[in-house]
Amino acid sequence: MDFQTCTARIDTHCGTLAQQLRRAVLATGAALMLLASAAVQAQAAPSPAQSGATGAPAGAAASTLPASEIRDRLVHIGYRDLQEIRWADGLYKLKATSADGRAVKLYVDARSGTLVDVHTRR
Repeated sequence: MDFQTCTARIDTHCGTLAQQLRRAVLATGAALMLLASAAVQAQAAPSPAQSGATGAPAGAAASTLPASEIRDRLVHIGYRDLQEIRWADGLYKLKATSADGRAVKLYVDARSGTLVDVHTRR
């Protein structure tokens, strides 16, 4: 192999590595910008307690379900005696009684209305 062939192979290999590195740096930069944007939005949105809201949280995305709809969904699947509905960190948190009579604390995703977690209260 002569010098020119060797140099051409190195240039081709280094060019490919440079492209991969460039893509990785751009992807990392884009991810950091998205994270920073989300953090700024989270700090800017007031909590329901600060805004005095009792339904969907103030500053929440339009796709956040109101507390009344969360209540209706939970009643539909068998929970009763719903109380102390609060919103924090994208979740509605509330106390209720399960269909089998247990006192529980429920965590519901504010966007989808999905029941995320259930804890038995004592």
